[in-house]
Amino acid sequence: YPEELTEKYGTDALRLFLLKHAPWQDSSISNREIEESMRDLNILSNIFEFYSTYANLDNFKVSNSDIIQNKYDDLLEEDKWILSKFETLVKNCTDNLENYHVHNTIRLVLNFAVENLSRKYIRLIRRRVWILNENWEKTSTYFTLHYILKGLTLLLAPFAPHFSEYYYQNYIKKFEENTKESLHLENWPILKTNWINPKIEKNHENLWEIINVAYSIRQRKNIKIRQPLQDLLIPHNIHQNFSSRCLEILQNQINILEINSITPEKEPIEYEFKLKPNVLGPKYGNKFVKIVKIFNTLTQKSISKKLEKNNVIDLDLDGKKIKISKDDLKINIVNVDPYMMENINDQHLFLNVDLTPDLLQIGLIRDLVRYIQENRKNMNLEMMEKIDLILNTENTTLKNAILKHIDYIKTETRTVKISFDILTHQKYTQYKIEGINIKILLKTISD
Repeated sequence: YPEELTEKYGTDALRLFLLKHAPWQDSSISNREIEESMRDLNILSNIFEFYSTYANLDNFKVSNSDIIQNKYDDLLEEDKWILSKFETLVKNCTDNLENYHVHNTIRLVLNFAVENLSRKYIRLIRRRVWILNENWEKTSTYFTLHYILKGLTLLLAPFAPHFSEYYYQNYIKKFEENTKESLHLENWPILKTNWINPKIEKNHENLWEIINVAYSIRQRKNIKIRQPLQDLLIPHNIHQNFSSRCLEILQNQINILEINSITPEKEPIEYEFKLKPNVLGPKYGNKFVKIVKIFNTLTQKSISKKLEKNNVIDLDLDGKKIKISKDDLKINIVNVDPYMMENINDQHLFLNVDLTPDLLQIGLIRDLVRYIQENRKNMNLEMMEKIDLILNTENTTLKNAILKHIDYIKTETRTVKISFDILTHQKYTQYKIEGINIKILLKTISD
């Protein structure tokens, strides 16, 4: 019954589920699909909460959401990217509604909120809102998020009216001075075509593809994201189109120290050559076994050089020369250590997976920071609340790493003072970092 579904999932989640289906197609009630709609709304709710938490801390206010137009040129590239995607969304939603394709409109809005806004943009700006002092890099995220979140409430208003009105009243009006009494008295978003930037959108499409490929390599090699790696080689044509900001984002997201471009002729690869039995077997019959033995006496490098020079390999078979061409060979590309290779846009990307002692040391510190943050959360500390940190470890490697990176630890964990002590009677938390024991005690400054 509809009453049971609305009680369990809410009226707007049910409404979105029904409207997401093309009206000319039969559809049956699916609890799983209604839950997906509810999940999408929850993700959007979390974005509103994220924005409100940080904007409230910094006492952010705007006279109206369109004030961002005066500040557009000063925005960072990722802000311009998400605004370009949003204006593209407004255009596509308007076109679909004018053609009565309500189902497409809803899918587009929810996909933008989940894939572009939550999984990408929020991830990119998280460190920007952690900046302590008043800073344009931080404030610009508030202008951008406010504009987009207000726009999303307007786009969703006809289809999720209760959800949209709630967030308009409790989140948008909280930070904007000149608003209507109700969201449903607002106008449909006005398209800003000059903000649609295909070049930025394409570059960020490549950016996220590289990020996903790098994550995939890390996963295969069982290397955590917190563990920094030395360098990444990306195709020259992609690298030259990336701005310095784009490269900085890439460097931070995949936790890499260097990013360099590479042309095909300088790729760290080798070729592996094998004879094709299905081609040479029928041609040479029982002599094929002997040909394989002769071929296997050649090194892969010598085969490569001969093919590069003559396009064929001459083999001596019982005093008779036979020619092996590229068509007779199965040629595999193999990466050269310490690089792992992956394909991107029919080109190659190379990630250096060698873990040097210095890199491992930084990895230990990243794990330590995570555990300190976990302690802060368990103590219900305010986001900006400062602490003193007392540590105890008998491991010299970890202790030296802490001393070397002490400023980084202080910045990341809002710590004023770091000291080492025995920590026997006090209430501490014990962790293992790569098998190394460490005791952690946090003290608020007022303790």
